[in-house]
Amino acid sequence: MHGEAHLYRPGDMAPTVTTFTAVPDLETLKAMLDGGWLEAVPGFTRYPSRAADRLVRCAAFCDEEGKMKDLPVNEMATMLWHAGLQPAQRIDVLVGPVVVVFGDAEFMRAL
Repeated sequence: MHGEAHLYRPGDMAPTVTTFTAVPDLETLKAMLDGGWLEAVPGFTRYPSRAADRLVRCAAFCDEEGKMKDLPVNEMATMLWHAGLQPAQRIDVLVGPVVVVFGDAEFMRAL
């Protein structure tokens, strides 16, 4: 089992990469979001993997209260999210840190 988490922070163009040999627990993912409440980003299910040179299945998470906390817009994460959405669905932005998790089939089944 192998997986990765790519953490995008507002203002950063490149992610911080963490590798896993098991699915990260809830506390690990929350810590990546600076302790925020974990919310799955709707429709963020495909991610461009350089290693695979294609889009891979993923799950993305943000701080559920990010907008209430007035966190800054995360332009890179928003761009990646919008790339997988239809134009009419691109009506929102992501704020604060965003973590994209993906991996092999076993990892994704366990996630």
